[in-house]
Amino acid sequence: MGLAGGALRDCVVVDGDAMALARGREWAEALGAELVIRRSPARLAARLVVVDATGSLRWRVRRTLSPLLVARPPSGTGRVLVAVDLTDPDEHALGLVARLAHQRRAEVTLIHSLEPLLREAERMANLGSTAGFVPSDLESATRDSQRRLSELLSDHELRGEVRIGDAPAARFILDVAQELLPDLIVVGASRHRGLLHALRRSIADEVAALAAVSVLVVPRTKHA
Repeated sequence: MGLAGGALRDCVVVDGDAMALARGREWAEALGAELVIRRSPARLAARLVVVDATGSLRWRVRRTLSPLLVARPPSGTGRVLVAVDLTDPDEHALGLVARLAHQRRAEVTLIHSLEPLLREAERMANLGSTAGFVPSDLESATRDSQRRLSELLSDHELRGEVRIGDAPAARFILDVAQELLPDLIVVGASRHRGLLHALRRSIADEVAALAAVSVLVVPRTKHA
């Protein structure tokens, strides 16, 4: 508990209730890391920070430098749901998932939303673009996304399935979670800045705040 901030970089830090402590112990074991209980400022760099599902979650998600686990009771299915941005797949997040999934022999569902593609097509249509966006384009994008997600499953030696949707990303993640009842949802937070950064952070903080199960937010920073 007396470790300085720099010494916490390889630790799992728990700042929360008994549920956070239980989830923190599980992750410390999975990662082979020391467990530390202490109040953790949002800008702390650690292997993982585990918090309970109370207080200003959205603020913590937007400010965190470390992978942040919002701890809630497990559903009992053992399944892990991972939202993947195929424009910039987060290999670090997938690596964390793989480590936990292999240890628990858990099934993993990788999901991706095509909603940004559809929104761009609508924008171009409103601008009078003659390029045209036809159903075959969506079918092609869906097939390509399914293929790429399947490759990620294979690359990380994960058991499970892939799903593609066209709803807004946060809504799609929460809807699939409601159907599958995973023990854990994993979502990345962009390393980009500006509008794109704010958009992807809003997806992460919305899911972290509204999900019924634990949510792991993995930020794209040099500490992640």
